[in-house]
Amino acid sequence: MKMHPLMIKAKDQRKEQLKDIRDAKKLFIWGNGSYSHTIKAYLESEIGYTGEILTLLDDEYCRPDDSEVVPLSQILDSGGIEAPVVFGFYNYIEVQRKKEKFAHAFPNMIDIHFTVVNGKRLEWDPTSAKARIIEYQFTYDLLMDEQSRQVMQLYLNAATAGEFHELFTHSYEAPAFFNRITEGLQVDTLIDCGAYDGDSIHDFVMSHPEYSHIIAVEPDSLNVEKLHCRETRERFHNLSIVSKGLGSEIGEYRFRLSGASNSCFDADGESVVPITTLDAITETLFTQKIPGRLFVKMDIEGSELDALKGARQLIRSYTPILAVCVYHREEDLIEIPKLIDETAGKNSYDYHLGFHGLDLAELVFYAIPRAVRQK
Repeated sequence: MKMHPLMIKAKDQRKEQLKDIRDAKKLFIWGNGSYSHTIKAYLESEIGYTGEILTLLDDEYCRPDDSEVVPLSQILDSGGIEAPVVFGFYNYIEVQRKKEKFAHAFPNMIDIHFTVVNGKRLEWDPTSAKARIIEYQFTYDLLMDEQSRQVMQLYLNAATAGEFHELFTHSYEAPAFFNRITEGLQVDTLIDCGAYDGDSIHDFVMSHPEYSHIIAVEPDSLNVEKLHCRETRERFHNLSIVSKGLGSEIGEYRFRLSGASNSCFDADGESVVPITTLDAITETLFTQKIPGRLFVKMDIEGSELDALKGARQLIRSYTPILAVCVYHREEDLIEIPKLIDETAGKNSYDYHLGFHGLDLAELVFYAIPRAVRQK
C-alpha cells in the first residue's frame, strides 16, 4: 500500500484564532489551575495581549474570600457576556460539553491546546519541525499500519499548527498501554517504569489476570506510599517495587517530589534519589528465573530516552514488548524510535503509535516483537 508522505504545516492556527482578541479590552480565562496559567502566559507573550484578564470559575471551585475570580453563576445571572472566554483547562471532552451547554451565554468561546510538560509549554515551532522533516519521516516510515501513520500526522498538525480537533476526533483511544494495539498478547511480567500510584498496573491486571510478576519502578516516595495502599486494596500479587529513578547509568540525581504523576528529575529538586538502569534491575531479578514474555511500559516525564539507553541489554536479550511515551520532549518522536530500532536490530519489531490524551499528552510508541505476532 502506498503511504502518503508526512507533512509539517507552516502556520500555527492558534495564533490565527486569537487575532480577534488582541484588541479586546478584557477577556476571561475559564479555570485557575496550572494549565490556565500556561494559557495566560501564552496570550501575553505570544500575541502580546495587554488587556484585562479575568478568571472565570465554576461555582463549586470558588471560595468565599476569592475576590479575584468571577463565579459562573454571576455571569449567567447577568445574561452572559460578549467578551472572549478562553478555556484554561485541557480536557477536550469537558470543553466540548461546556461549549454546547453555555453557547447562549458565551458567544465567543475559544479552545486552544498545547503540549505542557512539568508546567512548561513545549514550543513545537513549525519552522524547526519542517527543518527536521527527514528525521520525522524515518519514524513515520517505521510505523506498520495506516492508523498509526494517521496518528503521527494528526499529532504533528496539533503540536505545530494547533489543529487539535482532528487529532482527538479521529485518533483518541483509551486507555493507554493496554488497548487495541497490545490486546491479545501474552504477557508474563510487567515492568512499569513510572508506576505512580499503580493506575497502569490496575489496567494491566484487568487485561492480563494470569500474569506472573510485576516490577514497579517509582522514585517518588509519596507515590510509593500510594502504590502500597493500592497493592493492598486491589490485592496485586507478586509485586516488586524499585524505589529508584531510571537513567543510562547508575548514580543519583536531584528530584522534584510531587506525589502526582508529574514527579521528575529536576536540578533544583528538593530530594536526591538513586538512579539505576533497567539492565541492572533485570540482571538482579532475573538471575535464576526466565521472566517469560516481558512488557515494558515507560512514562517517566522526559527521561525515557536515557532509560532506554540503560536498557540495551534487556532489549537485545529479551525483545520485550515496549510501550514508551514520546511526547515529553519535541525530539522524542525522532530519537526514541530510532534508538529502539537500532538497539533491537532490523526486523525485530513491528511499530505502532497511539494517542491517548485529553490534551497533547499520552502519545505512545509501541514496539511489538514480530515473533509474538507470528504465533
